[in-house]
Amino acid sequence: MTLRWAGALLLAGCCVLFGIQAARNLGARVRHLEAWLSAVRVCVNEIGFGQTALPGLMSELGQQFSQLRPFFQSLLDTWSPWGDKTLSQLWRARAQTLSLPEQDRLLIGELGGVLGRYDAGRQAESLEYIYKRLESSLVKAREERLKQSRVYAALGVASGLTVMILVI
Repeated sequence: MTLRWAGALLLAGCCVLFGIQAARNLGARVRHLEAWLSAVRVCVNEIGFGQTALPGLMSELGQQFSQLRPFFQSLLDTWSPWGDKTLSQLWRARAQTLSLPEQDRLLIGELGGVLGRYDAGRQAESLEYIYKRLESSLVKAREERLKQSRVYAALGVASGLTVMILVI
């Protein structure tokens, strides 16, 4: 009987943890998008005023935003102006590996097609457009987090209790 209780408690605990983790993932998406918004703002400022070269800009962004450091570090490690792949191709490929929904990954992938491609004015305009779209995505992510995080946590607890009752 004791083993049955222990098994039921473990299963219930796992269900609760799954629900809590799903709720935490919603918060992680919001934090990730906030970091990207800040990074785009830095890009607009640097392109408009600082005229920092792309490798220096990516290095600076990686230092300023710890969440984005792996992204920019992998770009710096693999990109070469004389390589067979362009920065845009590498950026888009790297953006597809982010743990974000598809629409967010595509939007972040568009950044790579803008940086270094146009003159400073056009880059700033394009970055402002992407910034507005990211901002819209962030608003939706915040709304989803508010609505869904409690639901996921409650479902985790409810399914855990249900499994526990069924096992006992």
